[in-house]
Amino acid sequence: MKRGFSLIMAIFFVVIIATLGMLSLNFSTKTGKQTVNLYLREQAELYAKSAIDFTVLAMQRNDYSKNCLDNLTIKFDDTFSANVDITYLDSAMTGCKNRSGGAVSTYSVKSGKGDNIAIFDVVVSTASGVSPEPIRFHRRTIQRP
Repeated sequence: MKRGFSLIMAIFFVVIIATLGMLSLNFSTKTGKQTVNLYLREQAELYAKSAIDFTVLAMQRNDYSKNCLDNLTIKFDDTFSANVDITYLDSAMTGCKNRSGGAVSTYSVKSGKGDNIAIFDVVVSTASGVSPEPIRFHRRTIQRP
């Protein structure tokens, strides 16, 4: 009777140790995956700020008498790409097709010179194959270049 009881206790002990090992491995895997996703999200947020700065620079270089900037696509390495949609709020920019409708009142310029006030919708997303779960970061801001 004692030998049989010792065998049952040994099997029970092995099952408990195996279960603890599986839980530890599962927790370690999830922590590693979460760290990678957190790193990619922080990187996407920094790329969104860079895309805003690049769009402001492009707006300052643009000749608005010829054409308006409506959309910019920026590639960062092979990892991320940013898509910036520009909506103009300046009432003096009548030639731009991407102006706010009735939802947002346009800014009237008293000096007679356009200020190019615009809303930027920046979407930064990972390229396919970078991570198992795609990372997508959106930022909306109003800029006055």
